[in-house]
Amino acid sequence: TIEVAWGLYLFTGCILASIFIAWRSKPAASEDSRKA
Repeated sequence: TIEVAWGLYLFTGCILASIFIAWRSKPAASEDSRKA
């Protein structure tokens, strides 16, 4: 169960990291959506 929990932790961490990077790399997109 420890191995599975570690795998889920890494999997979730990678997803959150990719989402965070994508969000940080597109600040103008969020501003445009607010203006629209």
